[in-house]
Amino acid sequence: MIKIYSTDEIKIGYDFYVDIAMRINKKRNMTLRELSEKTGIKSYRINNIIYAKTRVKLFELTKIAECLSTTVDYLIGADIDSDTGQCLYTVTFSEYYSKDEVNTNPNKTLTMYQEATSKELAALKLEQHLLDKYNIDVYKQNPLSRAFVRLVGIPVKGHAKM
Repeated sequence: MIKIYSTDEIKIGYDFYVDIAMRINKKRNMTLRELSEKTGIKSYRINNIIYAKTRVKLFELTKIAECLSTTVDYLIGADIDSDTGQCLYTVTFSEYYSKDEVNTNPNKTLTMYQEATSKELAALKLEQHLLDKYNIDVYKQNPLSRAFVRLVGIPVKGHAKM
């Protein structure tokens, strides 16, 4: 069972990916070439991730985290919203930079629900799902686009599923 409510929303943009790059560099004890070889990610792509020139994908973060003996949650700076399971989030991908702009032109936005353990992971999981299943790159049109993520439901302990 999930308890439904609304919380503050976070905005995921360029600074999110800069923070990821900093955390990777903090954990990295090898050259970029070695990291590339161990993860199977092309060296130019690793370089772009490390210098925050590109948005890192979830499957790449998974490989990097494993190679660096850490977790994806650490690399993305996740604030875990529930220790009892997956929460429900709304994720809005937008070409705009503020929520006010999103509300004025909803035709240039995409909002969907996603289950995850944190707001940060919800955005990455949904982005990966849309790319894998529908070949939709939510950031292709405008690399400065943002994702707005809001927690809308958490699992409730002690209640049977209906």
